[in-house]
Amino acid sequence: MNLLALTGTLYGDNMKRIEQPISKKFKHCWMYRDDLERVIEILTVNGVPPVMQCDEFEFESAAELYNHLGKKGKRALVLRSIKPHVRISTAIFSGAVDITTYDQTNDARALFSRVVEAVEAGERKPHWRERLFIYVIGIVLMSYGGAYALLLHDSRRYIAASAFVAGIPLFVAHVTYRRVEGTRFFGIARAERQSFFQRKGDDLAVGLISGITGAVIGGVLGVLGTLLLQK
Repeated sequence: MNLLALTGTLYGDNMKRIEQPISKKFKHCWMYRDDLERVIEILTVNGVPPVMQCDEFEFESAAELYNHLGKKGKRALVLRSIKPHVRISTAIFSGAVDITTYDQTNDARALFSRVVEAVEAGERKPHWRERLFIYVIGIVLMSYGGAYALLLHDSRRYIAASAFVAGIPLFVAHVTYRRVEGTRFFGIARAERQSFFQRKGDDLAVGLISGITGAVIGGVLGVLGTLLLQK
């Protein structure tokens, strides 16, 4: 008995090859209502809208989905046509947007290609200012604080040490940045989007106030410590 016949005997003659998916991945996407409307329109086949899921909710209409996504947007979304089956989903950890189909028919391939073209409009890299600002501030504070804390021998070294400490969480925030932050699905139109400073204004203000407060407290503690040592 040859090897092929033996394999057929051991595993049976009804083996089927597992179909490999057709897929396309985008590392980062920002898709607004305009983009989502286009994708949902494409995935609506024979009048049947796609399955729409976000945050463990399934929506009956696109309007409900847009309302849920809102102005700030969400990081994960699933859109899935019924037949032919084409699925858009977001990876939990990387934030990558995957477009996949296991359907090998011509209709599925054509639908897949149209969806890929529509999603490409929203492909983006995370805005450099969203990371560079945090990184630069963290490095400056740590460099200034670390150097002066070692060089100075009066009460100012406490202020420098405070600056160093304040820079650590900013640096860590940059290092631990997750790609998922670079993917967003918005319920508003692209024309209604906010600028970087409009979106980040509150965060920047809080960070600035926290930094100033930390420096002031550190300076006060430093002065008090110096006075106590002099006594």
